[in-house]
Amino acid sequence: MINICAQNLVENNRGRFDANDFAAKGFLIRKLTKEDVREMLADQENHFACVAKNGEEVLGYLTGCDVSKTEIDFFKHAPELEKLKNQKIFYHKQIVKKPDAKNIGSKLLFAMFDEAKRRNYLHVVCRIVHKPFFNQASVSFHEKFGFKEIGAMEENGLQLGIYLKDLSEI
Repeated sequence: MINICAQNLVENNRGRFDANDFAAKGFLIRKLTKEDVREMLADQENHFACVAKNGEEVLGYLTGCDVSKTEIDFFKHAPELEKLKNQKIFYHKQIVKKPDAKNIGSKLLFAMFDEAKRRNYLHVVCRIVHKPFFNQASVSFHEKFGFKEIGAMEENGLQLGIYLKDLSEI
């Protein structure tokens, strides 16, 4: 998982790709660390990780947690969420796949939807980079599955769109 993450990080690909490449291919801005994995394993009630494999080869992964377990105050940046504050909301942190792994992203997302519904979550929220590089691939992918932009925030010099998916639509 950590290796696939490293292959998709902007900071590891600045010399190889320009803004148009990042927009078309998608990218990550945050490393997945061993500490992240330990936290997910230690608190499986509030965290979720799904790994797609072909034999021993990892093709992709998805991570997330209960919105209350993140340091991000989504409610401050997306007023539409205020009315959902007392409902269970899942924060979809990362979805990553190897470039040649077809349909893996869709399968991982559906696995997350199924697990979130099993855990009685009503909504899924995620953040997608808009600047300095617009992550068109990620926006298009998430919108295809019913995510709608509901807010924006700034973090560490990045502008991020906040997207919401209502799980009752599935």
